[in-house]
Amino acid sequence: MKICNKDKIAKLVAQRKIIIESNISVDDHFLDQIRFGLRLDSRLTYLNETVDLKLSTKHQYSIGESLRLNSNSILESNSFHLGKSCAKFELPANIIATIHTRSKFARVGLEFLCSSNLMIPGFGYEQPSEIVYEIRNTYRLKNFYDNYTFYSFLIFYELDEHISFSKKNYSSRISNLFK
Repeated sequence: MKICNKDKIAKLVAQRKIIIESNISVDDHFLDQIRFGLRLDSRLTYLNETVDLKLSTKHQYSIGESLRLNSNSILESNSFHLGKSCAKFELPANIIATIHTRSKFARVGLEFLCSSNLMIPGFGYEQPSEIVYEIRNTYRLKNFYDNYTFYSFLIFYELDEHISFSKKNYSSRISNLFK
């Protein structure tokens, strides 16, 4: 397994081996030669107080009102929201990606990935899909949202061999969370 740099990802995108749907160029996503920056969509969702785990395993949720973000948005301390990336992805059988919160946000108690930090081979295979963020903040955050900010990033890895994968529709998870 080896890390894919900016040039390798650009080549895989040009060959349509990796699909990235975004309103900015692939090149403009890169924070440096390795880190692929991710922006946050302007809508957050939260779950209602009681969660039925039998329903959530089927990606059915009791959703509270969506929060529309703008530059004046405030996130109250100790809150939990679900968000999604602006970009959508489809990965082939020999590529994985790890997802990371940028350290400048983690240092002030803002975490984007409470558990899910791996995109597996075949992610977005049925149709390109966004990444779901599990956003938890420790402190009250003022001026939280900027649609040009990269809050997290991916690191892509090329595997030594192709991995068989199940053909899941990741987009159905998104549509159930962000109605």
